[in-house]
Amino acid sequence: MSFAAGLEAGLLLGKKFGGGGDEPQNLKWKRPADWLPMPEPAENEYCILVAFPEYDIGSLSYSLAFQGLSNGSTINIDWGDGQTHSESVTEFNMTIYHTYNSGIKYAVIKVSMSDSTENRFNIIINSGTNVYPLEIYIGKKIAILSSYAPTVIHIKTFGGVPSSVDDKFINLNSSKNAIQCFETTDPWEYVPNSMFEYCYCLLDFDFSAVKEIGKWGLQFCNSFRVIDIPLLVSLGDNSIQYCKNLKKVNIPNCVDIGSGAFSNDFALEEINCPLAESLGSGCCENDYNLKKISPLNNVSTIPAYCFYLCYCLSEISAPNVTLVQAYAFSDNYKLTKISLPACQEIQQYSFRGNYTLVSISAPNCDRVGNYAFEFCYTLSEINFSKSVQYGKSSFQNCYSLQIKNQITIA
Repeated sequence: MSFAAGLEAGLLLGKKFGGGGDEPQNLKWKRPADWLPMPEPAENEYCILVAFPEYDIGSLSYSLAFQGLSNGSTINIDWGDGQTHSESVTEFNMTIYHTYNSGIKYAVIKVSMSDSTENRFNIIINSGTNVYPLEIYIGKKIAILSSYAPTVIHIKTFGGVPSSVDDKFINLNSSKNAIQCFETTDPWEYVPNSMFEYCYCLLDFDFSAVKEIGKWGLQFCNSFRVIDIPLLVSLGDNSIQYCKNLKKVNIPNCVDIGSGAFSNDFALEEINCPLAESLGSGCCENDYNLKKISPLNNVSTIPAYCFYLCYCLSEISAPNVTLVQAYAFSDNYKLTKISLPACQEIQQYSFRGNYTLVSISAPNCDRVGNYAFEFCYTLSEINFSKSVQYGKSSFQNCYSLQIKNQITIA
């Protein structure tokens, strides 16, 4: 089976999120049946499944590079074709070469370190000349991997978990291009910063125990249709942005949502985050198809650009919000009525360009910023504090609004 065929063969439909035939669903990866079986690695061992071309082109060369080695250690390699190699470590960085005979289809390479005082050494997995790494299994005591092979489809770790979102743990590098399944035997509570950034094809990862996702953790994960993380508490800046096929997010226990967390998720339609307490600036910016977000009962501030260019958002419930920052709801075309009973300040340009907005009620609001409602052509009903102070041209081009509370339409 060629690399491209293996990539395609691994796709299966997964379970639906929620109910109903129209609900979005994720695809699932299934290991192709003709791949060689992979052994469970020893605690200090890597296992790497490599594939060779289906046509005979003679001998093939492959190499493995190592960084951060300790003198006195021994590198042991079983190349999977009956040949082995052992070499004492004499340098901090080493590269070991091997030549395969023609006619081989797959090989499982086993790499281990003996007498090592440092188990967190770095192994560099590259694609060789017509040698394609497809799978990598990582032993419990080995925690660092750099993979530059853009053919790797499946990675599995046998123990060892990130200790925080700042733990480098594994660097996927260019392997992000093809990876479809990242499997762990021990549940992860943390997805480190940039862990799956640019993993365009990632389909499978167990989010069931995840409590925190670091910055850019799932950025550009284009294959997810649904993200369901029941125990998530904190979502880092830009963590789930630019996921172009994502339609639904369920994070029922999430408290902190970082800046730009869902920005530029152009297909995203629904977010469930009922316990959210803080939203970062621009967290849903440019989510053109966002139609629904759960009531934000615990949020006190709608930050700048939070729902900017959310063309399809038709309602928002935020009963305890006291501050709406600049451009928070600018250029939203389906909001018609807004009630912010606790709001005390609406900053500049907050609702600019809401062409269909008819009414806003914020009876405790005593400050409305410059151009806050500019180009709200259909705005006809407002309810603010009697002591409200208006900024420059707060209601410019609000043609439907009559003079109320001694407002002069600019």
